[in-house]
Amino acid sequence: MKPLFVNGFGINFSVSHFALRIKSRDALLHEFTSHQFPYDSGVLDSPFGNISLEALRWLGQHNLPVFVMKWTGDVQTLILPRTRQNTGHLKLKQLEAIRNERKRFFIAT
Repeated sequence: MKPLFVNGFGINFSVSHFALRIKSRDALLHEFTSHQFPYDSGVLDSPFGNISLEALRWLGQHNLPVFVMKWTGDVQTLILPRTRQNTGHLKLKQLEAIRNERKRFFIAT
């Protein structure tokens, strides 16, 4: 797991020219173009700030969850992207792997 950890006062998530922009009150902290986000999630530790609806859509299109933390270090809010519904294909592949002795051994080790 490789999360992007953003902390500070007044963090702002927005989208400009199809790029996700993360700013503090004073400066631009990060800017990521489409499909160039090197992290698998975002952790936001900021008492004040905002996330635009467009930024939420951008994060959702890239399947990136966002964890908003409390001052105590606990998760206050979790924003999850919509995932595809499992239609049983994964279960079938798992059953096939169990029946194959070489695959089963490879997965176990």
